Amino acid sequence: MLEYFLASPVIGEAFTYRRTQVARDRAPRKSETLRRVLLVTVAVAGGLLFVMLIPSAVHSADRPAPIPEGWRVMLNETFESGIGGRWRVAGSVWYNWDTTTYTSTSPTHSAWSVGSGDLDPALDEYPANRNNWLIYGPLDLSQVWQAYATFDWWLDTSPGDWLGWCVTTNANPEVTGCDETLLSGPARTWLDGNIPLDLFARSPVPVYLAFHFTSDEDTERGTGAFIDNVVIRGDYGRHVFLPLVRQDPPGYSEDFSGATTWEVVEHTGGDGPPGTGWFSVYNQSGTLRMWLNDRWEHIIASPREMSIAPPYEIETNIYFYQRSWSSGYGIVFGSPTQNFSGQYYRLLIVYISEGSMQGQLQRCNGSQCDGPTLWGWVNIPLHMANGKEWNTWRVVRDGSHILIYVNNNQLADVVDSGLTGTGYFGLFLSTWEFAPVEIWADYYNVLPHSQS
Repeated sequence: MLEYFLASPVIGEAFTYRRTQVARDRAPRKSETLRRVLLVTVAVAGGLLFVMLIPSAVHSADRPAPIPEGWRVMLNETFESGIGGRWRVAGSVWYNWDTTTYTSTSPTHSAWSVGSGDLDPALDEYPANRNNWLIYGPLDLSQVWQAYATFDWWLDTSPGDWLGWCVTTNANPEVTGCDETLLSGPARTWLDGNIPLDLFARSPVPVYLAFHFTSDEDTERGTGAFIDNVVIRGDYGRHVFLPLVRQDPPGYSEDFSGATTWEVVEHTGGDGPPGTGWFSVYNQSGTLRMWLNDRWEHIIASPREMSIAPPYEIETNIYFYQRSWSSGYGIVFGSPTQNFSGQYYRLLIVYISEGSMQGQLQRCNGSQCDGPTLWGWVNIPLHMANGKEWNTWRVVRDGSHILIYVNNNQLADVVDSGLTGTGYFGLFLSTWEFAPVEIWADYYNVLPHSQS
């Protein structure tokens, strides 16, 4: 067993790691085997300097890369709607995993290792003798060539109490156990975790991701452990390989990590407010942010000079950060002009209440989107897409069809006899009776689509 110590030269507190841990990188990497990928983590929290000592060679990229072609988000969990879906809790009966607003890196919530009781993390310490499991699965990696999981973690424990995580093919790790990475100590800040899943790729056996919190009988305890922003990405191998040469078809890929190239190219006409102070588009923290602060208005933003001829597919991951009844966002595509003054298509997603949304696909002509409705209004089931969470949308535009997907669920296959338009694309945001509204997008990819 490898053991890592992060010690403070100030007051002598120790932060202990057991087994291997890979610090989080928000983009996929080409790695060697799981055992050889180790990374140095340096964290400053509460005036304490923690340094992990690595007894092996260190391999890392100098900077994150955008998600390459073929990568898909398989899970994007911010715990904004509680613990549900393919997540389950096991182990202790009382004071087990649940959500809290005490601290988070997603908008408001995170998973707390002892949150299912009446404890207040600002006042109470976690109980003794906990054996708490938070398990996700089954996860199907049979079709991917590479995969990895990232997450945020926060920890405040005394020696002998541990936060662990592991990946296993056993559906009940709370019974059989698993080969965990274990951490103990007073970090008291959010840090990054990364779990390579390449060893499980192309396997027909389902995989389970588990977080495990334990405490002993000692009376010296802390706040416990928190987990947030669990993301699993898989590479479905949509690449073209030649001998010793990688050949990528032309396309557009943006992860919004630098200065934005996007701008508002069209907005509500003469009935809109004077000036431009009622909307904005900018990049922040690796996301594109679109903000609109007037009722019954809309804006369209795009990278302007980018145009891709069909067939193509668009994929983007969007969070409705500030929402109100009947406000909406959408994907626009197929415009022959940069300012969307001609005919184009608009996939509009409207927020209703408590996370429920409706969808519509319409052919538009300039700012007056009064063309035929090709699909909608359709209620989108909550188990497919929740308006309070991040959702991955994909639009496929081939020779005669428009296909719409959300979180890998197909919603529509539309045949339009008047299918037209070229390749300018972007995002749409609108208000209804209430304002302001705001959306975040953490990437936007447009790739050629194979019709074979």
